[in-house]
Amino acid sequence: DGRHFLTAVLFPRMRVDNGISVWEALSGAKVTEFDVEELYEVQWRPEPFNSLRFLDVGYDEVERAATGLAKSIVGGTAREKKQAYRPPKARGAEGSSTVAAMMRG
Repeated sequence: DGRHFLTAVLFPRMRVDNGISVWEALSGAKVTEFDVEELYEVQWRPEPFNSLRFLDVGYDEVERAATGLAKSIVGGTAREKKQAYRPPKARGAEGSSTVAAMMRG
């Protein structure tokens, strides 16, 4: 209908967390989520080309979504860069890990 898009996790790729999610195209908010055990294919129901459902997205609605997106980008908080996983024994001060001790001999 021009206002939603669909994402899916399919069975041949993953054996867990298969399902579909429907999102609002303008705001990016998740509308619904449907989990299934095995999902092989997902498609929208075809819409006739001459359907009038695509014409009701107004300019003000698009403008409102664009300003909301701009505010979230500008006013967003800076996130710290994720660090690589280190097992508990490898954490700590530089040179104090058991791996470094084993390599020193």
